[in-house]
Amino acid sequence: MCDAYHVSRPTVRKVLKILEEEGTIQVLRGRGAFYLGSDKYVENMDIIGRREISFYDQIVSRGSRPSSKVLTQDVVPANKVISVRLGIKIGDPVFCLERVRYIDGELFSTNSSHVPYDLCPELTDLDFSGETSLHHTLALYGLAPHHADKVIEIGHATEYEKIHLGIEVGEPIAITHTETYDQVGRILEYSVTKHSAYRSRFEMTVMGPGAARA
Repeated sequence: MCDAYHVSRPTVRKVLKILEEEGTIQVLRGRGAFYLGSDKYVENMDIIGRREISFYDQIVSRGSRPSSKVLTQDVVPANKVISVRLGIKIGDPVFCLERVRYIDGELFSTNSSHVPYDLCPELTDLDFSGETSLHHTLALYGLAPHHADKVIEIGHATEYEKIHLGIEVGEPIAITHTETYDQVGRILEYSVTKHSAYRSRFEMTVMGPGAARA
């Protein structure tokens, strides 16, 4: 950078410090400085007020445009993990939808969604590419998502993420496991979303013992 911009090392260090304080980059000792992206996506986990459940609605509410490219769309037998998540038997049919997601045309994440086939067999005949929302489609068939439980962990990118997200194997990724329910508590979907850990931040509200719900 010193040679490219004809500036001194102290100037470069100062600029990097400012960018890190602004949240534009993250500096990892021994690895370098990493651009955190355009901050288009903030995962809101407000346990007091209701927030948008789906990726589609979260992005639209921020004034951006979500879209998807379908990788696979099929009916598969539930394995042990999916059967436990969806409360069905191993081998029961499951609608499986794998996509890559975009924000304003920029590649953001991979997503794998699983819906009990018997809930809505019509899903197999629909096209979920472009701006089609799975949650909106479920609502059209009387299966409106009402609330969701999410678990977020940090893992490492595999060859799958390298191929579909263009990141290096071993790079840290944020992995979100989501179980979505309807108003009566029936599970509608289990999904797993993965994206670079450098691409988003997470906000949450934590209530104290005496706090009242809104």
